[in-house]
Amino acid sequence: MNYLKFYRLQKGYSMKELAEKAGISTSKYQMIEQGEQTASSEVVDKIVKILKVSPNHLFFATKYTIREMKGDVLNAETNIDC
Repeated sequence: MNYLKFYRLQKGYSMKELAEKAGISTSKYQMIEQGEQTASSEVVDKIVKILKVSPNHLFFATKYTIREMKGDVLNAETNIDC
């Protein structure tokens, strides 16, 4: 499991915006975020630089971090203006 969605939302990017900044298609980014496809090391490097997080934060988490992230994501999704 990865936490791309959490960090993407936390930084305020849409899938399309992050994909464009990383130099990949939106559909490829979506498959990476959903775990249907793996990202190359080049793409991971671009994404971590854009999101300003370490690869470990994107792909690994402790139980404490997961609970914290779920609360933050719910808060972030609740506060999104449509």
